[in-house]
Amino acid sequence: MTSLTLVCGFYSITLALEGVLVKAIHAIMLAMVFDFLDGWVARKTNTVTNFGKEYDSLCDMVAFGLAPAMIVNNLLTWDSALSWIIPAIYSCAVAMRLAHFNANDSASENFQGLPCTAGGPFIVLMCYFLSDTVLFGQLLASITLAVAFLMNSNINYRSLKKRLMTLGLFYVVSILLVGLYLWPLHTLAAVLFLYIVSPILFVKSYLAKRKVQLAEQNAG
Repeated sequence: MTSLTLVCGFYSITLALEGVLVKAIHAIMLAMVFDFLDGWVARKTNTVTNFGKEYDSLCDMVAFGLAPAMIVNNLLTWDSALSWIIPAIYSCAVAMRLAHFNANDSASENFQGLPCTAGGPFIVLMCYFLSDTVLFGQLLASITLAVAFLMNSNINYRSLKKRLMTLGLFYVVSILLVGLYLWPLHTLAAVLFLYIVSPILFVKSYLAKRKVQLAEQNAG
């Protein structure tokens, strides 16, 4: 499963180089499926290893780092060095995000920074939906840099897999499957967007907890 993630990323890069961008985007979407399945299979078969963790990160670098960067580079047609510098910055951000994740031995249920498995697919989906807009280049460059920043920020993102379990796996997955069947790219883009902005939704609860903690400290 992990190798198939890498294969899809490599295939997406070859398609991007040939200018077949829609199929390149679809290849990254397929890489998301295999990336989800490899972790699920490893846990179900009790085959989680350090080798698998490192190999998964290398495959993620190709599928969700280099492949989206190549697509962005192909679409930024500016006669300027920025057309390759911005994708290069994104690639570096993904590499640093994955290195940070592997070096972090904590067992927290949250991710520090946006996972590249969400950021990369979101960027390529924006390539698809915003391609006809007037300021496409500026929007794509801004989104790419914003995602690169979020991946290496201190913002906490909750594990989407564990959130599905708490929300009721059967009902949530059923709704998602219907949406993915009827409007696949639209549904996926909406889910990824909501996930990217999800920390904002928890600011109020965080501030309330922080207020209680400060009150307890002052009382003590």
